[in-house]
Amino acid sequence: MQMKTAMKTLLILLLLAAGSAAELSGTEKKIPVPRMKLVRCEEPPRIDGKLDDPVWKNAVRTPAFVLFNTPKKPLFHTHAMVAFDDVNLYVAFDAQDRDIQKWFTPSGRKFDGKVWMDDCLEVYIADPADPEKLYQFVVNYDGVGFDRSTRNGDEKWNGVWQYAVHVGKAGYTAEFAIPFYTLGITPGKTAFAMNLCREKYVLPSELSSWSCAYGDFHFTERFGKVEGLNLTPWKVFLDDVRFPERLKRGENTIRCTVVNNTRAPWEGSVIAEDYRNGKHLVLAEQKIVLQSGEKKEIPLRPRLLSGAKHLLTLAVKAGNGKTVRQIFRNLDVPHALKVTVHPFIQYQGEAPGAALDVAFPEDALSLECRITGKNGNAGKVLPVSVRSMTVTLPSEGLAPGDYRVEYTLRDRSGTLTETRPLKITTSPWKENEK
Repeated sequence: MQMKTAMKTLLILLLLAAGSAAELSGTEKKIPVPRMKLVRCEEPPRIDGKLDDPVWKNAVRTPAFVLFNTPKKPLFHTHAMVAFDDVNLYVAFDAQDRDIQKWFTPSGRKFDGKVWMDDCLEVYIADPADPEKLYQFVVNYDGVGFDRSTRNGDEKWNGVWQYAVHVGKAGYTAEFAIPFYTLGITPGKTAFAMNLCREKYVLPSELSSWSCAYGDFHFTERFGKVEGLNLTPWKVFLDDVRFPERLKRGENTIRCTVVNNTRAPWEGSVIAEDYRNGKHLVLAEQKIVLQSGEKKEIPLRPRLLSGAKHLLTLAVKAGNGKTVRQIFRNLDVPHALKVTVHPFIQYQGEAPGAALDVAFPEDALSLECRITGKNGNAGKVLPVSVRSMTVTLPSEGLAPGDYRVEYTLRDRSGTLTETRPLKITTSPWKENEK
Protein backbone atom coordinates (compact mmCIF):
# COMPACT_ATOMS: atom_id res chain seq x y z
CA MET A 1 0.00 0.00 0.00
CA GLN A 2 2.84 2.42 0.84
CA MET A 3 4.58 1.60 -2.46
CA LYS A 4 1.33 2.21 -4.36
CA THR A 5 0.83 5.59 -2.65
CA ALA A 6 4.46 6.56 -3.31
CA MET A 7 4.08 5.73 -7.01
CA LYS A 8 0.94 7.85 -7.27
CA THR A 9 2.65 10.75 -5.50
CA LEU A 10 5.58 10.49 -7.94
CA LEU A 11 3.16 10.56 -10.88
CA ILE A 12 1.51 13.69 -9.49
CA LEU A 13 4.88 15.44 -9.18
CA LEU A 14 5.90 14.42 -12.69
CA LEU A 15 2.64 15.67 -14.18
CA LEU A 16 2.88 18.97 -12.31
CA ALA A 17 6.49 19.36 -13.39
CA ALA A 18 5.49 18.76 -16.99
CA GLY A 19 2.85 21.50 -16.67
CA SER A 20 5.35 23.96 -15.20
CA ALA A 21 7.90 23.18 -17.90
CA ALA A 22 5.36 23.81 -20.64
CA GLU A 23 4.44 27.15 -19.07
CA LEU A 24 8.05 28.26 -18.61
CA SER A 25 9.06 27.32 -22.12
CA GLY A 26 6.95 30.13 -23.55
CA THR A 27 6.56 28.20 -26.81
CA GLU A 28 2.83 27.72 -26.42
CA LYS A 29 0.41 30.61 -26.36
CA LYS A 30 -2.36 30.13 -23.80
CA ILE A 31 -5.82 29.72 -25.25
CA PRO A 32 -8.68 31.86 -23.86
CA VAL A 33 -10.79 30.34 -21.10
CA PRO A 34 -14.04 28.81 -22.39
CA ARG A 35 -17.49 30.30 -21.80
CA MET A 36 -20.78 28.59 -21.03
CA LYS A 37 -24.36 29.88 -21.05
CA LEU A 38 -26.51 27.92 -18.65
CA VAL A 39 -29.87 26.37 -19.45
CA ARG A 40 -32.60 26.12 -16.81
CA CYS A 41 -34.10 22.66 -16.32
CA GLU A 42 -37.81 22.12 -15.85
CA GLU A 43 -37.41 18.99 -13.75
CA PRO A 44 -34.36 18.15 -11.62
CA PRO A 45 -32.45 14.94 -12.30
CA ARG A 46 -32.52 12.01 -9.96
CA ILE A 47 -29.00 11.88 -8.52
CA ASP A 48 -28.12 8.23 -9.13
CA GLY A 49 -25.09 8.55 -11.42
CA LYS A 50 -27.01 7.43 -14.50
CA LEU A 51 -27.41 10.00 -17.24
CA ASP A 52 -30.90 8.93 -18.31
CA ASP A 53 -32.87 11.96 -17.02
CA PRO A 54 -34.51 14.32 -19.55
CA VAL A 55 -32.54 17.26 -18.14
CA TRP A 56 -29.31 16.01 -19.71
CA LYS A 57 -30.79 16.07 -23.22
CA ASN A 58 -31.19 19.86 -23.05
CA ALA A 59 -28.29 20.72 -20.73
CA VAL A 60 -25.17 22.56 -21.87
CA ARG A 61 -22.60 20.03 -23.04
CA THR A 62 -18.89 20.83 -22.86
CA PRO A 63 -16.48 19.86 -25.62
CA ALA A 64 -14.19 16.94 -24.82
CA PHE A 65 -11.76 17.79 -22.03
CA VAL A 66 -8.18 18.76 -22.88
CA LEU A 67 -4.98 17.91 -21.02
CA PHE A 68 -4.53 19.98 -17.90
CA ASN A 69 -1.16 21.47 -18.97
CA THR A 70 -1.66 21.87 -22.70
CA PRO A 71 -4.83 22.13 -24.86
CA LYS A 72 -4.29 18.80 -26.56
CA LYS A 73 -6.57 15.81 -26.79
CA PRO A 74 -6.17 13.31 -23.92
CA LEU A 75 -6.12 9.56 -24.35
CA PHE A 76 -9.25 9.11 -22.22
CA HIS A 77 -12.31 11.06 -23.38
CA THR A 78 -14.30 13.01 -20.78
CA HIS A 79 -17.07 15.56 -21.16
CA ALA A 80 -19.57 17.22 -18.83
CA MET A 81 -23.11 18.61 -18.89
CA VAL A 82 -24.46 21.46 -16.77
CA ALA A 83 -27.94 22.74 -15.87
CA PHE A 84 -29.64 24.61 -13.03
CA ASP A 85 -32.91 25.44 -11.32
CA ASP A 86 -33.70 27.84 -8.46
CA VAL A 87 -32.16 25.50 -5.90
CA ASN A 88 -29.19 23.65 -7.39
CA LEU A 89 -26.41 23.64 -9.93
CA TYR A 90 -26.42 20.23 -11.65
CA VAL A 91 -23.28 18.77 -13.21
CA ALA A 92 -22.94 15.41 -14.97
CA PHE A 93 -19.76 13.72 -16.21
CA ASP A 94 -19.12 10.96 -18.72
CA ALA A 95 -15.61 9.58 -18.08
CA GLN A 96 -14.54 6.91 -20.54
CA ASP A 97 -12.13 4.05 -19.92
CA ARG A 98 -12.68 0.84 -21.85
CA ASP A 99 -10.52 -1.09 -19.36
CA ILE A 100 -12.41 -0.04 -16.21
CA GLN A 101 -13.90 -3.49 -15.67
CA LYS A 102 -10.38 -4.98 -15.66
CA TRP A 103 -8.93 -2.73 -12.96
CA PHE A 104 -12.01 -1.77 -10.95
CA THR A 105 -11.74 -2.63 -7.27
CA PRO A 106 -13.33 -0.78 -4.32
CA SER A 107 -11.09 2.11 -3.30
CA GLY A 108 -11.65 1.54 0.41
CA ARG A 109 -11.61 5.30 1.00
CA LYS A 110 -13.91 7.30 3.25
CA PHE A 111 -15.52 10.70 2.70
CA ASP A 112 -12.89 13.47 2.59
CA GLY A 113 -10.17 10.88 2.02
CA LYS A 114 -7.57 11.17 -0.76
CA VAL A 115 -9.99 10.37 -3.56
CA TRP A 116 -7.95 12.47 -6.02
CA MET A 117 -5.29 9.73 -5.88
CA ASP A 118 -7.66 7.46 -7.84
CA ASP A 119 -9.68 8.20 -10.97
CA CYS A 120 -11.94 11.08 -9.93
CA LEU A 121 -14.15 13.88 -11.27
CA GLU A 122 -14.06 17.40 -9.86
CA VAL A 123 -16.12 20.59 -9.86
CA TYR A 124 -14.22 23.78 -8.97
CA ILE A 125 -16.26 26.95 -8.42
CA ALA A 126 -14.86 30.37 -7.56
CA ASP A 127 -16.72 32.35 -4.92
CA PRO A 128 -18.46 35.22 -6.81
CA ALA A 129 -17.73 37.57 -3.90
CA ASP A 130 -14.07 36.58 -3.59
CA PRO A 131 -12.26 35.24 -6.69
CA GLU A 132 -9.40 34.04 -4.48
CA LYS A 133 -11.77 31.69 -2.66
CA LEU A 134 -12.93 28.51 -4.32
CA TYR A 135 -15.08 25.49 -3.62
CA GLN A 136 -13.99 22.00 -4.66
CA PHE A 137 -16.31 19.00 -4.96
CA VAL A 138 -14.85 15.61 -5.90
CA VAL A 139 -16.11 12.07 -6.35
CA ASN A 140 -14.01 9.06 -7.35
CA TYR A 141 -14.93 6.10 -9.55
CA ASP A 142 -16.07 4.21 -6.45
CA GLY A 143 -18.60 6.87 -5.43
CA VAL A 144 -16.62 8.33 -2.50
CA GLY A 145 -16.82 12.11 -2.11
CA PHE A 146 -14.58 14.93 -0.94
CA ASP A 147 -15.11 18.67 -0.54
CA ARG A 148 -13.22 21.73 0.70
CA SER A 149 -13.14 25.49 0.33
CA THR A 150 -10.53 28.26 -0.09
CA ARG A 151 -7.57 28.30 -2.43
CA ASN A 152 -5.29 26.96 0.32
CA GLY A 153 -7.57 23.98 0.87
CA ASP A 154 -9.71 24.07 4.01
CA GLU A 155 -10.38 20.34 4.28
CA LYS A 156 -12.33 20.80 7.54
CA TRP A 157 -15.04 22.60 5.58
CA ASN A 158 -18.01 20.49 4.53
CA GLY A 159 -20.83 21.58 2.26
CA VAL A 160 -24.36 20.45 1.56
CA TRP A 161 -24.40 18.62 -1.79
CA GLN A 162 -25.38 15.32 -3.41
CA TYR A 163 -23.47 13.03 -5.74
CA ALA A 164 -23.63 9.55 -7.22
CA VAL A 165 -21.58 7.37 -9.60
CA HIS A 166 -22.50 4.61 -12.03
CA VAL A 167 -19.84 2.28 -13.43
CA GLY A 168 -20.46 0.91 -16.92
CA LYS A 169 -18.62 -1.30 -19.39
CA ALA A 170 -16.52 1.48 -20.94
CA GLY A 171 -16.10 3.98 -18.11
CA TYR A 172 -18.16 5.64 -15.42
CA THR A 173 -20.64 8.50 -15.12
CA ALA A 174 -21.37 10.83 -12.21
CA GLU A 175 -23.98 13.38 -11.17
CA PHE A 176 -23.61 16.32 -8.77
CA ALA A 177 -26.33 18.53 -7.24
CA ILE A 178 -24.80 21.55 -5.49
CA PRO A 179 -27.21 23.99 -3.77
CA PHE A 180 -26.58 27.64 -4.53
CA TYR A 181 -26.76 28.49 -0.81
CA THR A 182 -23.74 26.23 -0.25
CA LEU A 183 -21.85 28.41 -2.75
CA GLY A 184 -23.14 31.72 -1.38
CA ILE A 185 -24.84 32.46 -4.71
CA THR A 186 -28.08 34.43 -4.29
CA PRO A 187 -30.70 35.79 -6.72
CA GLY A 188 -29.22 38.63 -8.72
CA LYS A 189 -25.97 36.80 -9.44
CA THR A 190 -25.85 36.04 -13.15
CA ALA A 191 -22.34 34.65 -13.61
CA PHE A 192 -19.54 32.81 -11.85
CA ALA A 193 -16.29 31.00 -12.71
CA MET A 194 -15.92 27.22 -12.79
CA ASN A 195 -13.70 24.42 -14.00
CA LEU A 196 -14.59 20.77 -14.51
CA CYS A 197 -11.74 18.31 -14.21
CA ARG A 198 -10.71 14.66 -14.22
CA GLU A 199 -7.72 13.34 -12.33
CA LYS A 200 -6.83 9.82 -13.39
CA TYR A 201 -3.97 8.18 -11.53
CA VAL A 202 -5.07 4.66 -12.38
CA LEU A 203 -2.44 3.68 -14.97
CA PRO A 204 -2.03 5.03 -17.58
CA SER A 205 -2.29 8.31 -15.66
CA GLU A 206 -3.72 11.47 -17.17
CA LEU A 207 -5.14 14.81 -16.01
CA SER A 208 -7.70 16.67 -18.10
CA SER A 209 -10.18 19.53 -17.76
CA TRP A 210 -12.83 21.65 -19.52
CA SER A 211 -10.63 24.76 -19.31
CA CYS A 212 -6.93 24.10 -19.79
CA ALA A 213 -5.38 24.83 -16.40
CA TYR A 214 -1.78 25.08 -17.63
CA GLY A 215 -0.43 23.22 -14.65
CA ASP A 216 -2.74 23.75 -11.65
CA PHE A 217 -6.46 23.10 -11.32
CA HIS A 218 -6.63 25.63 -8.46
CA PHE A 219 -5.79 28.65 -10.66
CA THR A 220 -9.09 30.54 -10.58
CA GLU A 221 -7.89 32.81 -13.40
CA ARG A 222 -8.05 29.75 -15.67
CA PHE A 223 -11.63 28.87 -14.70
CA GLY A 224 -14.22 28.98 -17.47
CA LYS A 225 -16.84 31.76 -17.43
CA VAL A 226 -20.38 30.58 -16.66
CA GLU A 227 -23.21 32.96 -17.63
CA GLY A 228 -26.97 32.92 -17.97
CA LEU A 229 -27.78 32.25 -14.32
CA ASN A 230 -31.22 33.65 -13.54
CA LEU A 231 -32.51 32.67 -10.10
CA THR A 232 -36.06 33.67 -9.13
CA PRO A 233 -35.90 36.58 -6.65
CA TRP A 234 -36.85 35.76 -3.07
CA LYS A 235 -40.14 37.28 -1.95
CA VAL A 236 -39.10 37.08 1.68
CA PHE A 237 -35.42 36.97 2.50
CA LEU A 238 -32.84 37.09 5.28
CA ASP A 239 -31.10 40.44 4.96
CA ASP A 240 -28.73 40.33 7.93
CA VAL A 241 -27.72 37.34 10.04
CA ARG A 242 -25.51 37.57 13.13
CA PHE A 243 -24.05 34.45 14.65
CA PRO A 244 -22.75 34.37 18.24
CA GLU A 245 -19.07 35.20 18.71
CA ARG A 246 -18.56 31.88 20.42
CA LEU A 247 -20.46 28.64 19.89
CA LYS A 248 -21.18 26.30 22.77
CA ARG A 249 -23.22 23.20 23.41
CA GLY A 250 -26.83 23.84 24.20
CA GLU A 251 -28.78 26.91 23.19
CA ASN A 252 -27.13 29.49 20.91
CA THR A 253 -28.80 32.69 19.70
CA ILE A 254 -28.68 33.62 16.00
CA ARG A 255 -30.21 37.01 15.19
CA CYS A 256 -31.89 37.21 11.79
CA THR A 257 -33.33 40.25 10.01
CA VAL A 258 -36.24 39.18 7.80
CA VAL A 259 -37.58 41.36 4.97
CA ASN A 260 -40.96 41.05 3.24
CA ASN A 261 -40.38 42.22 -0.34
CA THR A 262 -43.97 41.63 -1.47
CA ARG A 263 -47.00 43.94 -1.67
CA ALA A 264 -49.04 41.88 0.73
CA PRO A 265 -48.76 40.73 4.36
CA TRP A 266 -46.74 37.55 4.82
CA GLU A 267 -46.99 34.89 7.50
CA GLY A 268 -44.56 32.06 7.96
CA SER A 269 -41.45 31.15 9.93
CA VAL A 270 -37.67 31.20 9.89
CA ILE A 271 -35.96 27.85 10.44
CA ALA A 272 -32.47 26.74 11.48
CA GLU A 273 -31.69 23.25 10.17
CA ASP A 274 -28.82 20.81 10.54
CA TYR A 275 -27.89 18.71 7.50
CA ARG A 276 -27.07 15.14 8.55
CA ASN A 277 -27.15 11.88 6.60
CA GLY A 278 -28.75 13.54 3.61
CA LYS A 279 -31.60 15.12 5.58
CA HIS A 280 -32.37 18.57 6.95
CA LEU A 281 -33.24 18.33 10.65
CA VAL A 282 -35.02 21.28 12.25
CA LEU A 283 -33.11 22.67 15.25
CA ALA A 284 -35.15 25.85 15.81
CA GLU A 285 -38.19 27.56 14.29
CA GLN A 286 -39.59 31.03 14.91
CA LYS A 287 -42.96 32.10 13.52
CA ILE A 288 -43.27 35.62 12.15
CA VAL A 289 -45.85 37.95 10.57
CA LEU A 290 -44.64 40.76 8.30
CA GLN A 291 -46.56 43.55 6.64
CA SER A 292 -45.73 44.59 3.07
CA GLY A 293 -42.20 46.01 2.95
CA GLU A 294 -41.63 45.38 6.65
CA LYS A 295 -38.25 44.41 8.10
CA LYS A 296 -38.03 42.69 11.46
CA GLU A 297 -35.27 41.12 13.57
CA ILE A 298 -36.01 37.80 15.23
CA PRO A 299 -33.90 35.44 17.37
CA LEU A 300 -33.38 31.77 16.52
CA ARG A 301 -32.10 29.56 19.34
CA PRO A 302 -30.87 26.21 17.99
CA ARG A 303 -29.41 23.74 20.46
CA LEU A 304 -25.97 22.58 19.31
CA LEU A 305 -24.01 19.50 20.33
CA SER A 306 -20.68 19.43 22.15
CA GLY A 307 -17.79 18.77 19.79
CA ALA A 308 -20.11 18.57 16.78
CA LYS A 309 -19.65 19.88 13.27
CA HIS A 310 -23.03 21.29 12.25
CA LEU A 311 -23.89 21.99 8.62
CA LEU A 312 -26.41 24.71 9.38
CA THR A 313 -28.88 26.17 6.89
CA LEU A 314 -31.22 29.07 7.55
CA ALA A 315 -34.48 28.96 5.65
CA VAL A 316 -37.69 30.93 5.19
CA LYS A 317 -40.83 28.80 5.31
CA ALA A 318 -44.11 30.17 3.96
CA GLY A 319 -47.53 29.35 5.35
CA ASN A 320 -48.12 26.88 2.51
CA GLY A 321 -45.09 24.88 3.63
CA LYS A 322 -42.72 25.93 0.84
CA THR A 323 -39.20 26.24 2.25
CA VAL A 324 -36.48 28.38 0.66
CA ARG A 325 -33.01 27.75 2.09
CA GLN A 326 -30.91 30.90 1.81
CA ILE A 327 -27.85 30.81 4.07
CA PHE A 328 -25.33 28.07 4.88
CA ARG A 329 -22.64 27.91 7.55
CA ASN A 330 -20.23 25.38 8.99
CA LEU A 331 -20.52 25.60 12.77
CA ASP A 332 -17.75 23.87 14.72
CA VAL A 333 -18.78 23.55 18.35
CA PRO A 334 -15.87 22.98 20.75
CA HIS A 335 -15.92 20.06 23.16
CA ALA A 336 -17.45 21.37 26.37
CA LEU A 337 -15.50 18.64 28.20
CA LYS A 338 -12.51 16.91 26.67
CA VAL A 339 -10.49 14.15 28.35
CA THR A 340 -6.91 14.71 27.19
CA VAL A 341 -5.13 12.25 29.53
CA HIS A 342 -6.72 9.16 31.08
CA PRO A 343 -5.12 6.19 32.93
CA PHE A 344 -6.63 3.09 31.32
CA ILE A 345 -4.58 0.76 33.57
CA GLN A 346 -3.66 1.53 37.18
CA TYR A 347 -1.94 -0.37 40.00
CA GLN A 348 -3.94 -0.99 43.15
CA GLY A 349 -3.24 1.51 45.91
CA GLU A 350 -1.81 4.16 43.63
CA ALA A 351 -3.65 7.36 42.76
CA PRO A 352 -4.28 7.67 38.99
CA GLY A 353 -4.42 11.13 37.49
CA ALA A 354 -6.34 12.55 34.55
CA ALA A 355 -6.17 15.78 32.55
CA LEU A 356 -9.33 17.52 31.34
CA ASP A 357 -10.16 20.56 29.22
CA VAL A 358 -13.31 22.57 29.94
CA ALA A 359 -14.12 24.87 27.00
CA PHE A 360 -16.03 27.48 28.98
CA PRO A 361 -15.08 27.36 32.68
CA GLU A 362 -17.05 30.55 33.34
CA ASP A 363 -20.26 28.65 32.49
CA ALA A 364 -19.35 25.55 34.52
CA LEU A 365 -20.94 24.77 37.87
CA SER A 366 -19.03 21.65 38.87
CA LEU A 367 -17.03 18.68 37.60
CA GLU A 368 -17.52 15.23 39.11
CA CYS A 369 -15.11 12.31 38.68
CA ARG A 370 -16.59 8.95 39.67
CA ILE A 371 -15.25 5.40 39.41
CA THR A 372 -17.98 2.78 39.17
CA GLY A 373 -17.87 -1.01 39.01
CA LYS A 374 -19.05 -4.23 40.65
CA ASN A 375 -16.27 -4.06 43.26
CA GLY A 376 -17.33 -0.69 44.58
CA ASN A 377 -17.45 2.94 43.58
CA ALA A 378 -16.12 6.27 44.72
CA GLY A 379 -16.38 9.82 43.52
CA LYS A 380 -15.42 13.41 44.10
CA VAL A 381 -16.88 16.76 43.06
CA LEU A 382 -14.54 19.57 42.05
CA PRO A 383 -15.06 23.26 41.33
CA VAL A 384 -14.12 24.48 37.85
CA SER A 385 -12.17 27.72 37.57
CA VAL A 386 -9.66 27.15 34.76
CA ARG A 387 -9.81 25.67 31.26
CA SER A 388 -7.21 22.91 31.78
CA MET A 389 -7.47 20.77 34.91
CA THR A 390 -5.47 17.89 36.35
CA VAL A 391 -7.40 15.67 38.75
CA THR A 392 -6.53 12.68 40.94
CA LEU A 393 -9.15 9.96 40.64
CA PRO A 394 -10.73 8.57 43.86
CA SER A 395 -9.39 5.01 43.62
CA GLU A 396 -8.47 4.42 47.28
CA GLY A 397 -9.59 1.05 48.60
CA LEU A 398 -10.72 -0.36 45.26
CA ALA A 399 -9.93 -4.03 44.61
CA PRO A 400 -8.39 -5.21 41.33
CA GLY A 401 -10.95 -5.39 38.55
CA ASP A 402 -12.58 -3.58 35.64
CA TYR A 403 -14.20 -0.21 36.30
CA ARG A 404 -15.60 2.80 34.49
CA VAL A 405 -14.62 6.40 35.09
CA GLU A 406 -17.37 8.96 34.59
CA TYR A 407 -16.34 12.57 34.12
CA THR A 408 -19.50 14.68 34.48
CA LEU A 409 -19.60 18.39 33.75
CA ARG A 410 -22.51 20.42 35.06
CA ASP A 411 -22.98 23.81 33.47
CA ARG A 412 -25.77 26.19 32.50
CA SER A 413 -26.81 23.91 29.65
CA GLY A 414 -27.25 20.82 31.86
CA THR A 415 -24.96 17.83 32.34
CA LEU A 416 -22.45 16.17 30.03
CA THR A 417 -20.68 12.88 30.83
CA GLU A 418 -17.57 11.39 29.22
CA THR A 419 -16.92 7.72 30.12
CA ARG A 420 -13.61 5.84 29.97
CA PRO A 421 -12.64 2.28 31.04
CA LEU A 422 -10.20 1.72 33.92
CA LYS A 423 -8.50 -1.53 34.88
CA ILE A 424 -6.99 -1.79 38.37
CA THR A 425 -4.37 -4.52 38.76
CA THR A 426 -2.10 -5.79 41.50
CA SER A 427 1.30 -4.11 41.50
CA PRO A 428 4.09 -6.48 40.34
CA TRP A 429 6.26 -5.21 43.18
CA LYS A 430 3.67 -6.34 45.73
CA GLU A 431 3.52 -9.71 44.01
CA ASN A 432 7.30 -10.06 44.42
CA GLU A 433 7.05 -9.16 48.12
CA LYS A 434 4.85 -12.22 48.65
